Amino acid sequence: MAAPATERALAPIGRLGQRAGISLTGRLPLYGSRVLQLRSVAALITAAAATCALLVATAAGASGTSNPRVVEFSQLPHGWIEGIPRDVRPNSRIVGVFAGHRLAVAPTRNGNFCKAFSGGFAGCRVRAANTINPTLLGTSQGLEAIAGDIVAEARGALFVTFGSRQYPIAVTWVSRPIAAGFFFITVPKGQTAARLILRSGSHIVTRTDTLRIQVPRKHP
Repeated sequence: MAAPATERALAPIGRLGQRAGISLTGRLPLYGSRVLQLRSVAALITAAAATCALLVATAAGASGTSNPRVVEFSQLPHGWIEGIPRDVRPNSRIVGVFAGHRLAVAPTRNGNFCKAFSGGFAGCRVRAANTINPTLLGTSQGLEAIAGDIVAEARGALFVTFGSRQYPIAVTWVSRPIAAGFFFITVPKGQTAARLILRSGSHIVTRTDTLRIQVPRKHP
């Protein structure tokens, strides 16, 4: 079955003006024809309008105010991937593809759910646990990816921080009986630690402790 389009995992905040690539201060070339000059003006105005629309859309996503993606569990295609327990596979559904990794989710009999990304992130979730439930992939030299789920009463906006920089993260929310959001973050090279923040407007709903790969020390 065809999976929905890949979710965008990471979108940097700021420096939006560099996306424009159009200068409105330059002079139009003289073609010797008034018609050609008018057409050039029209083309420039159209391109500028398209660029402004792109900047507005990007700014909305960067601020975390864009509408979240919400999917109905009952309308998702049936299917499972490795990591989904055998006893819940008959009810498993494919949510989509996140940064090249397929995601399957399945409800459990006790009201919780199980999830599995094709990249090896899998597990069953107890709703009473932490609001944000992240799993890390990487080494002591740096993080490679962060995948996880969110269980919250209201759908908030998720952000990840690397040092002093903060980025909005795309979240796909699945309706009941799953009633949770899912994300997959491809971490930029060189990052050894991260922190996740869930916001509702300007209010911080919750945040994780600093996330980093902990390698057990060898005893002499």
